[in-house]
Amino acid sequence: MKRLIRVPLYIAAIAAIDAATWFTLTGNLRAGVYPTTADTIAIPLAEAATSTIIAGSLVLATLLLSVPEWSFRKAALSRSWAIALGCIFFLCYLAALVFFLLWGWDWFTPHHYPIAATCGLAAALVAFFGGTDLDRLLPNNSFKP
Repeated sequence: MKRLIRVPLYIAAIAAIDAATWFTLTGNLRAGVYPTTADTIAIPLAEAATSTIIAGSLVLATLLLSVPEWSFRKAALSRSWAIALGCIFFLCYLAALVFFLLWGWDWFTPHHYPIAATCGLAAALVAFFGGTDLDRLLPNNSFKP
C-alpha cells in the first residue's frame, strides 16, 4: 500500500509543472515580458503538453516495475532476476530523471524559473523513488563478495 502513494505524487508533480508553465507564461504575457510582435504562447504550451505525455509514459514504466510485489519477491529468490530487474530499474529511472532535468534546463531562462524549479522537484522525486527501489531490490547488501 505504501508504494501506491507514488501514483498521486507523480501526478501532482507533473500537474505542478503544467500549472507552473501555464501561470508563468500567461503572467509573462500580461506583464509584457514577451514582445508584442511575438506569435503566441500556444507553442510552449503545446510543447509542455507533449512533454507531459512523455513524462507520464516514463513515470508509468517506473510505476509498473516498482509497485507490484512479485518482482521483488522474485528478485529475492534469483540472483539473475535481481540483476536484470536492477538494470531495468536503472534504465527506466535514469531515462525519467534525465528527461525531467532536461525539461527543466529547457526552461532555465529569465522569467521562467518557476517552471525549471518544478521540473527539478519532479526530478528529485524520481531520484528518491529510484533510490528506495534500489534499496528494496538489494536488501541487507546481499551482493557483497
